[in-house]
Amino acid sequence: MQYAGVPRDITTSVILKNFDIPERELMNCIKSAYKRKEQFDTFRHSARTATSKTSTSSFKNSPMIPEWIYKEIPEILKPSLILIENERERDLLFLSLLIVVSSVLGDSKTQYGSQDIFAHLYLFVVARAASGKGSMDLARLIAVRLDEYMLKQHMKEKRSTSSIGGEEKVILISNKEDVHSLLIAGNVSSAGLTTDLLLNGGCGLIIETEADTISNSNEQKWGDTSVMLRKAFHHEMISTSRKEESIKIPYPRLGICLAGTPNQLTRLLQSVENGLFSRFIFYLYSTPPVWIDQFSEDKKNLKNEIE
Repeated sequence: MQYAGVPRDITTSVILKNFDIPERELMNCIKSAYKRKEQFDTFRHSARTATSKTSTSSFKNSPMIPEWIYKEIPEILKPSLILIENERERDLLFLSLLIVVSSVLGDSKTQYGSQDIFAHLYLFVVARAASGKGSMDLARLIAVRLDEYMLKQHMKEKRSTSSIGGEEKVILISNKEDVHSLLIAGNVSSAGLTTDLLLNGGCGLIIETEADTISNSNEQKWGDTSVMLRKAFHHEMISTSRKEESIKIPYPRLGICLAGTPNQLTRLLQSVENGLFSRFIFYLYSTPPVWIDQFSEDKKNLKNEIE
């Protein structure tokens, strides 16, 4: 809490309220933790300088997903992952696919405590530029194909038949307001995000390989979606009320998959206190710059392979 910049009195209040710890013992622990004032709120500073040689060196030995996990994953995911030879890039595709899959599970849920928790997850991959984060774009391609399939299924459901004078008539409802889409653009206004979730029954997926896409929107008056993203993670009601209309989404379910550099991370998540930071799964790594011949005959067109 000291490193995160949380004031001492707030830390004390939260711990006393939520944990059964003798007050005297707690006060001694907090006093010791906050003893070095120069360490207060140093987390953001260390994150902002993560592109320096000293900071990124701590990411070089970041672990990769163990091989045994890949042996246990569902068969439907294996064909795409086999195409990736680089272990780090395979991790990125695998994690991205988990977010995509979580976003199409719809109403699948479990009970955690006294609340229903749906499968949807938030992921942020952090690495310097040209580190192989582009492999996540393959997950976006799969998400696009899923989106197209779901749209076709939705349009089929909108077909109705009626018999008039013995003649069967087929009606295809193609009103724009009836079109569902799994994918939601990162460059979206708060009103646009609300509408997209509403049209898709409260579900959606944001997948962006450049986190600045969301940051740029959030810095506009019309685009601040931070509150909505925090609420959607815990499936808390999102509601808006304007003169023209009133919208309520009782159980929003949103998956988010982002990638960016350390500077893009701190631009989007400027404070650990607003709650959005704690919603994300973070995968951080650093790779040494290596020249890769992009014209090699051995190179596979991975997008074509996945298609």
